Amino acid sequence: MTSQDPPLGPPFGTYRPSLWTRLRIGRRDLGQKAPAPDGRYRRLRRWLRRRRPTLDITHRGLNLRLYPGENVCDLKLVVIGDHPAHEELGRARDILKSARVYVDVGANIGFYSLVARSLMPAKARLIAFEPDPVTHGKLCQNLAFNGADNVTVINAAVGAREETLTLFMASKNNVGRNTLKPELGGGGQGVSVPVRPLATMLAEQGISAIDVMKVDVEGFEAEALTPFFETAPETLWPTYLMLEIVAKDHWNTDLLGLLAAKGYECVYETPEDMHFRRAQATGSEPTSSER
Repeated sequence: MTSQDPPLGPPFGTYRPSLWTRLRIGRRDLGQKAPAPDGRYRRLRRWLRRRRPTLDITHRGLNLRLYPGENVCDLKLVVIGDHPAHEELGRARDILKSARVYVDVGANIGFYSLVARSLMPAKARLIAFEPDPVTHGKLCQNLAFNGADNVTVINAAVGAREETLTLFMASKNNVGRNTLKPELGGGGQGVSVPVRPLATMLAEQGISAIDVMKVDVEGFEAEALTPFFETAPETLWPTYLMLEIVAKDHWNTDLLGLLAAKGYECVYETPEDMHFRRAQATGSEPTSSER
């Protein structure tokens, strides 16, 4: 992880859900998939947001400390016992199983990085970017619980230039919606975070090629990726790109048009995400650290 890791909390297992909590949610093992009916899900969501518990669960072999009253990602894992990350990353399984580098821009609590890591070779490298100082701490905590020493965490946002911007707190119930876009901030308070070009930070880590990259930065996707694709060498462009599109109406450039012009083809789409694969890509070059 980073050289300035935040202090970690109590050991994993300290916040194992009580029997009463598990019965209230409706099953004894919160790490197993058990979708709740819509009405029940809403009631449980309200209850968890009111109680705001900290819960340690094991999900598909991953040790996770979750805050379901504060983050929708955590909420899904606790109440539903599953998350779209498994299906989404499964679509890149053929690349991940031999991948050298995975980049997670907007890593949140680290769930995507941990799932990707479980699909990748042991010597692969993962780079996770998370600017929110509180979420950054949760991310480092979950990585430590899983011995994920091959994941490097960078506490910064990705943008066009070196600067400091305000990360707006969009919702007290979903820190995953925190955004650098003022119009999406909901008038909430914010915290100043460093913003740096992606290519610069990757160069500092000795990364010269990317197999799979996920970008989920709540409306700031165009600001993060447009300068990257316009200035970074083609050898650094990811073979497979997972991109959130929920806030695409707030993008400042035609990012989808740019991706098409750069040779990317959409291979998967939902109302929330699009996945792209480079039409001419046959695999990645070794990273400089592996040469």
